[in-house]
Amino acid sequence: MARRSALGLLLLGGLGLLPLALPFSGFPTTPRPPQRLLPRRAAVESEALQVAQSSLPGISTVVLGALAASTAQLARAGQAQPQAGPGSFFGPERWAGRTAAIALVWVAFLGYSFFLAPGKGPEAQAADQALLNQVLSTPFDGSVSPLFVCIFNMLGIWPVIYSATLLPGAERQSPVPAYPLVFASFFLGAFALSPYLALREYRGTAGSSGNLDWFTGNFLESRLTALLLLAGALYLSLFALGNGVIGDVAPAAAWASFLPIFTSSLTAHVSSVDFMVLWMFFGPVLLEDGRRRGVFVGKPDEWVTSEKAQFALCAALPVFGGVAWLLSRPPLPEQR
Repeated sequence: MARRSALGLLLLGGLGLLPLALPFSGFPTTPRPPQRLLPRRAAVESEALQVAQSSLPGISTVVLGALAASTAQLARAGQAQPQAGPGSFFGPERWAGRTAAIALVWVAFLGYSFFLAPGKGPEAQAADQALLNQVLSTPFDGSVSPLFVCIFNMLGIWPVIYSATLLPGAERQSPVPAYPLVFASFFLGAFALSPYLALREYRGTAGSSGNLDWFTGNFLESRLTALLLLAGALYLSLFALGNGVIGDVAPAAAWASFLPIFTSSLTAHVSSVDFMVLWMFFGPVLLEDGRRRGVFVGKPDEWVTSEKAQFALCAALPVFGGVAWLLSRPPLPEQR
């Protein structure tokens, strides 16, 4: 039970309103199946747990690596930075440590997804394609795990949050342009976004956002956009929490329906890890966007209490923290 609980915390604990202890039972959920089906169900759950536990080292390497990369960037915040030499690629605006750390996480994530993640056999691939068709065509009809529906669709909310926090500092970025990789993250998640995060120049000073295009200035900077994201995230979380029934509370049933596809479907498995990597990478992006707007300036221990609380909440809470930042952040100096 301890291993099962730890696995649930690592894989799914960050889904905002979802309870952290998804694997625990004891909640009123669905009627008990006939007694003759219990041995078969127990065998399926046991096999799924074994696959999940065997995947845990690889998942931990990727997710904790992303957390370490962000922690190093945040620890460097507020320190005096050496000036770059003439013609130097790395310097105050592009830290070599950040580039190397994110690149290592990107390679580790690619390697894990291609070589270690479950769901690569012919039968698994056919089932995976059927799952993908279902979650794209009829995600809310009960035919797909509601928890996976939540994770999969929140991977469409994360890129909007990243777009709103990265594109204000995207003008004249080098050596990679922002828009192709940021928009590719709507389809490829951290696989597309990581190279941009690794190679982009730091734009964390007031007035460094440059000229905003119409889409960034009118859509991504709008509070209405943030409210729509909040509504979507709330619906998805309640849908998962109730295992497909809004207003119900059935985390044990949600976990039970999710675990088999997590351990057999490449799409479900990699999507879940992708969700966590995007969560781990968000802290430094949040810090930079805040500094462009005149908050989170200087060393963290010099911030006022309200800024410390705001940053902690927005960085620690996945999806909902990012949406809270979009709702509460001050306008850019250029827009005041």
